[in-house]
Amino acid sequence: MAETMALAIIRPLLGLLRNEAKLLRGVRGDVQFIKDEMESVKGFLLNLAARTREGGRADHQVRAWIEQVMELAYDSKNCVEDYTQSGRMSPHGGRGLMRRIKWAVRLPRRILVRRRIAARIRQLKIRARDVGQRQKRYAVAVPPPLKMDTTTRTTTGAVTIDFWNDPQAGSGGPRGQNHHQQPSSHPPKDSPRWAVLSADILTEAKQELLQWLAVKPEDHHTRPWPSVLAVVTPDGVNGASLADQVYKHCENPFNNGDLKFDYVVRIKIKSPSFLLVILLDMLRQLQPHYFMSPGNGTETWDLAQATEKLKELLRGKSLLLVLSDLDHPDIWDYIKQSLEKLECSAGSAVLFSTNNKKLADRCSPDECKIYTLVGFYYQKAVSLVPSKFDPKDNQPLRGTIREVLTKCKPDVYCMNLLLRALLSNPNRTVQELKSLSWSLAPAQCPTKIDKHKRMLMFCYHGLSNEYKNCLWYSTAFTRGTFKVRRASLLRRWVAEGLIKSGGQYSTEEAERCFDALVTQKLLLPSELDSTGRIKSCGLDPLFASMVTDVEADEAFLDANQMPADLELHFSIRNGIQLRRMLQINSSTTDSTVSLKNKKTEQQMKMMAFLNHLPSSSSFRLLRVLELEGFKGFNKRHLNNICKIHQLKYLSLRDTDVVQLPKEIDKLEQLETFDIRGTKVQELNAVLPMLKHLLAGSIDYKQGHGDNVKSNELFTTVRMPKDVSKMDKLEILSHVKVYSSGKDLANIGDKMKKMRKLGVVLCGKKANMKDLFHQIDELNECLVSLSIRVEPSIKWDTVDGATVTPPRLLESLTICDVRGWLPARINELHRLVKITLRGTYLKEGALAILGSLGSLLRLRLRFHSFAEAALAFRNGQFGKLIELVIEDDDLRSLRFEHGTAPKLSTMVWSFTRMDSITGIKNLVSLQRLELNKGKCDSAGLEELQQDISTHCKKVRFSLNPPENNQGSEADAAVTAR
Repeated sequence: MAETMALAIIRPLLGLLRNEAKLLRGVRGDVQFIKDEMESVKGFLLNLAARTREGGRADHQVRAWIEQVMELAYDSKNCVEDYTQSGRMSPHGGRGLMRRIKWAVRLPRRILVRRRIAARIRQLKIRARDVGQRQKRYAVAVPPPLKMDTTTRTTTGAVTIDFWNDPQAGSGGPRGQNHHQQPSSHPPKDSPRWAVLSADILTEAKQELLQWLAVKPEDHHTRPWPSVLAVVTPDGVNGASLADQVYKHCENPFNNGDLKFDYVVRIKIKSPSFLLVILLDMLRQLQPHYFMSPGNGTETWDLAQATEKLKELLRGKSLLLVLSDLDHPDIWDYIKQSLEKLECSAGSAVLFSTNNKKLADRCSPDECKIYTLVGFYYQKAVSLVPSKFDPKDNQPLRGTIREVLTKCKPDVYCMNLLLRALLSNPNRTVQELKSLSWSLAPAQCPTKIDKHKRMLMFCYHGLSNEYKNCLWYSTAFTRGTFKVRRASLLRRWVAEGLIKSGGQYSTEEAERCFDALVTQKLLLPSELDSTGRIKSCGLDPLFASMVTDVEADEAFLDANQMPADLELHFSIRNGIQLRRMLQINSSTTDSTVSLKNKKTEQQMKMMAFLNHLPSSSSFRLLRVLELEGFKGFNKRHLNNICKIHQLKYLSLRDTDVVQLPKEIDKLEQLETFDIRGTKVQELNAVLPMLKHLLAGSIDYKQGHGDNVKSNELFTTVRMPKDVSKMDKLEILSHVKVYSSGKDLANIGDKMKKMRKLGVVLCGKKANMKDLFHQIDELNECLVSLSIRVEPSIKWDTVDGATVTPPRLLESLTICDVRGWLPARINELHRLVKITLRGTYLKEGALAILGSLGSLLRLRLRFHSFAEAALAFRNGQFGKLIELVIEDDDLRSLRFEHGTAPKLSTMVWSFTRMDSITGIKNLVSLQRLELNKGKCDSAGLEELQQDISTHCKKVRFSLNPPENNQGSEADAAVTAR
C-alpha cells in the first residue's frame, strides 16, 4: 500500500524529468569544460604573475584583461559550487521509504534550481570564449615565457605582498633587497639565540663593573687606595645612569654579596665645579644627621677642615666613591690629591663616568672600560649571523653590520630592531645590508621617524612569504582595532590557508609566525596575562600608517600577486568586500556621532548582508566569518550562513543566537566554531573537519555589595551526538554531559590531538569514573582541563588515584566537586594555572597547592575553601606570580616570611575583611587590589601602615562596592 502511494507521487514527475533531461543533458560536459578552463586560467595567471614580478608590473591593458579573467574565474567557481551542492541529498532526509518520498517531494524545486544553474553555466562558457577573443581583438600583449631559473622561484604557494617599492630602485643607490629569499628561520623559545635580547647595555655593563669592584679580601693588596675605574661612554650610552645603577646596587645591603664597602658615596659633577663643594657633599652623605642639622658650623669650613673631617671618618674604612659626568680634567686632579690624603682601607675604589676618552686617559685610571652602543650591538649582531669557514669571507658582512649600526646611533630603537631582524632571519645577505645602510643615510632619512620606517621595512622584507601574508592579513582586517585576540587571529590565519608547516595548515606554525612578528615589533602587545603571555595585540601604528586601506587591499587583489590557491584569493577578496561594506561612510559620520550609533549602523548593515546572502553568491566562498557581538539574528540569517560551504572559521561569540539550524551540518569544512557567550544548547551535527568547538556562558545575578559573584549560572551546549566521528577536535570546551558512558565513549581513543577539554557533568548518569577513563587515554596530549558538576557533589565515591595524570597539563579548573583535589596533582610538573570554585577545601589543601613547583597563577573563587582564614606558610608557592581571591567566607589572610617570593599581583574580592597580615613579606608584590564589602578598621589601618612603611612600591587600590556594582543587576560574562 505504502509503495503504491509512493509510485503515485513519483509517476507525474517522470514526464517533467524527460523534458528537463534535454536541457541538462549537456550540463555535465559544460561543467567539465568550465573546470578545465579554470585550471588553464590558474596556470596562466601564476606564470604571468611570476613574469611580471621579475620584469615589473604589467601594463594597464594587460592588467585590465587579467581583471576580466579573474572575474570569470570567480563566477565560475561559484557556479560549479552551486551545481555540486544542488545534487546532494540532505543527511536529515531519513531512511528507506521516507527518504524516497522526501526526495520526490523536493525534486521539482531541485529541477528548477538546476535549470537556472544550467543556464548560468552556458553563459559562462560563452564568456570564457569571449575573454579569449577579446585578448586577440585588442592585441593584449602577454610577456614572453621566462627561462626556468630555480633560484628565482618561490617555493611557497602563498601571496607575496610588497607594500613598498624598493626605496633604492632608480635612485642611484645599490641594488634593492632580494624579496624572494629563503624562508626565515625564527628560533623556538628554547633557542640560545634569544640571549641577545636578554639585557640592555646598561645592565650588562653594570654586571661587568660590579665584577671588577668585587675584590676578595685576600686580593686587596692588588688594589691599593685610591684605585680608579674609568667608565667611558662616547656615543650615546648614558654614563651617568650607569654610574647611578652601580651606586644603587652597592648601597643596598641586600645586594652587596662580595661587595663589602663600609661607605658608598655618589657625587654628580656640576659645572663649574669646586672641590670644597664636592668634599662637603661627601660629608653630608657620610653623616647626614649631623651635617644637615642647622647651626652645625660647616658652612664656614675651609678645604683643610673638610679634608681632615673626611680623613677622620674614613680612616681604615672601605669606600666606594662614584663620580658621574666627570668632563673637567682639572677638577679631577684636585679630587685625586684630596683622596690620596684619606686613609681608606685597601679594596676601596673610585668609579667615574665620562664621555671623553682623552680625558679618561689623562686621569691615569687603573682600569678603563669603554661602552659604546655600536660596539655593544655589533657583538650581539655578529653572534647571530652564520660564520664562513674562511674568516676573510666574514669581513664584508660584519663591516656592513657596523656601518648600519653607526648610521642608527644613538637611536636604540633602530639598533634593537636590527638585532631582532637578524634573530628572526640570520640569513640576510651583504647586499641587503648594504642597501639598508645606503637607505639610512641622512639624505634618505632626514628624521628619526624615517629611520624607524626603514628599519620596519627591513624587518618586513626578511619575513618568509607566508609570514608576510599573515602580516598583510592583519593589516587589512584589523585596521583601526588595536586589541585583537591572539587566539582568534591565529585561527583565522590557519582557516584562510595563509600558514602551513610540512604541507599542512598548522597552529604551531601560526604561533611561530606570531612570535616572529611580535619580536620584530610589527605587531605590538596590547594586553598581557600575569605570566607575560600576549592575550591581545595590534599593528604597530607607524607600520600601519605606511599603507593606506586601498593600498593594502589592492596589494592582494592585484592579479600580479596571484596565489597558487585560487580559493584563498576568492575568500580574502570576499572578506575585503564585506569589510568595506560594513565601514561607516566618513562623509556622513563625524565626531558628533556616538560610538553606539556607529555600532548600530554596522549591525544593520551586517543583518542586511546576511538576509540577502543567497543573492550574493560570490560571498559563499568566504572561509572566515567573524560575527562577534552582533545582535538581531533570526532563522533566515543562520540558514544563509549555512550556505557558505567553504567556511572554516565561524564566530557567533556574544551574539543573541539561541538555536542553531539543522543545516549547520552543511559546513563540512568548518574548523573553528565559537559560540561562547550565547544561549545555544544543542549542536546536532557532525562536522568532520572541526578542530575547535568553543562554547559556554556565565551569568551572574548580583545584589548590592556582592563582590564575589556568588550567584553563577553556567550554560553551554550539550555534547554533540556522534562526537567521536569528529576525530580532528583539538579543543572541546565546554560541553554538557548527561550520560557519561554514552557521551564520552571513545573520546580518548579517537581524539589523540585533544589539547583542551571542558566538561560539565549533569545529573545522575554523568559520573567522574567515565571522565577519568577518557582523561587517562588523553594523558599524552591534554594541556587544559576544566571539570564542572551540576549539581555539586561531595568527593567520597570515586578514587582518582589510579588515573594517570596528563603529563602536559598546564591549566586545571575544578568547580562544584566538594573536598577534592586530584590525588596525584603533585605529579603535574607543568601545571601553571589552577582555578577552584565550590570545592570547600580544608586549609591543608593550601599546602598541597603551595608545593606545586610550577604554579604561577592561582584563582580561589566562591567557596573554594571552607575556612574563614588562610595562612600562606614559609617555603610555599615558590613561583606564584598572581593570586586572585573571590570568596565571601574568607575573612583573613596571613603571609609568613619566605612565602610566595615572586608574587607580583594580588586581587581580593570579599564580603568582609578582618585582616591581611604579613604583606611586607611579599618581597616582589607590585599591585594589591581590594574590592571590599566591609572592612575591620583596625585590620585595614594595619595593612595601610605596612604598605606605607615596607611596601612603598606597591600600587594599592581599595575599591568600594558602589564602584563595581549598583543595586540589583545582571552581569553576563563569556566563559573562558
